[in-house]
Amino acid sequence: MYEQRKQQQYPTNKSYIYAPLVVGAGQGTTGTHLFVHSTCLLGFTSLHYRIGCIGRHSIHIKNNITSCPVPILFNSEYKKLVGYHKRLVKLSKIRYRRKRFILLKIVDDIISWGKDLLGYSQKMNAKKKRDTILDLLEDIIVWGKENKVLLALHDTPYPLLMPEILRLTQKHYGESARPVILLSERDPGEWTDRRIQTHGFSSFCKDAVVMKKIDPVTLKGGAFDWISCLNAAISQQKLEKQVMYSFKDANRQHIVDTMRDYQAAVRRHAAFTYNMFKKENKTSPGELATMIAKSLYNQSLMTNVYDFEGAKHFSSSQEILELEFNKYTMNNDEDVLSKYMVTSSLVPVSFAKKVVLPDSFVGEVVCPN
Repeated sequence: MYEQRKQQQYPTNKSYIYAPLVVGAGQGTTGTHLFVHSTCLLGFTSLHYRIGCIGRHSIHIKNNITSCPVPILFNSEYKKLVGYHKRLVKLSKIRYRRKRFILLKIVDDIISWGKDLLGYSQKMNAKKKRDTILDLLEDIIVWGKENKVLLALHDTPYPLLMPEILRLTQKHYGESARPVILLSERDPGEWTDRRIQTHGFSSFCKDAVVMKKIDPVTLKGGAFDWISCLNAAISQQKLEKQVMYSFKDANRQHIVDTMRDYQAAVRRHAAFTYNMFKKENKTSPGELATMIAKSLYNQSLMTNVYDFEGAKHFSSSQEILELEFNKYTMNNDEDVLSKYMVTSSLVPVSFAKKVVLPDSFVGEVVCPN
């Protein structure tokens, strides 16, 4: 009976319809930059915090003879996508920063007190934030479907919204649909130490607020379930900060256990997993792109997306074998995608600077005519 239930919960790949939506479900500091570089090489329109890549046809380089790099203009549809992503990233943050925290807390308390006097409740504030996050996430998924573009979503806030991504994929692509999940992994203890060192003031949900164990089917629960944490703040009529705390304030072992549970749960949904930290030699974006392409092709996960922009590399096995992604030189610079072309059909874009360099870039900038 147990084995029968287990098979019902985890159908084989052939039991699913794979939506044209790729999700890099690895938490930050697991190699997410490498993954977004690789999906860009594969031809997917990709979003990752403040970097990413979009279709070349979606931008226009504004004439600017006097200075470079030159500003770019998105067409209206891609401008919407970038706008949804930027707002979602901003909403997923908690203003919790080192020396400024005490001052910000005082200001926030005064603002909350003032809103209560005006008839606004903390419960409504949390509800509005939750609803806005869900609306923006749905806007992104619907945008990809309506514009027939294969999207790849990486890094914060998407790994914090996995239950909702699964739910919205089923809502818009059918009950048997699921996204193509790519998981960048890292040893939980090593990841925790590095995360505390580099992003110690990032916040996650307190262990007493949501289910400690992650549901392996829905992925709900655990400290990385952002929406469940907001729901707890709403139901308990608390501020968001009262149900969250920073990595530096949390118990180390709790963080390690949460990361281990998260990776184990997501791994069962993932079409491809990779731990670049177990490899002695540095993994190149081209090498990883080739592995991802072959894995997705061999599992026949891209058979229903040929009419979507970005799926051309999966049209035949011969084409898969002949991909030469390593000819594209990348480095570890966070802004590498805002400096170099990625493929002939995609251009890099920095959401912060909104600049792109022309094709003729070879060491120095040449303005377009």
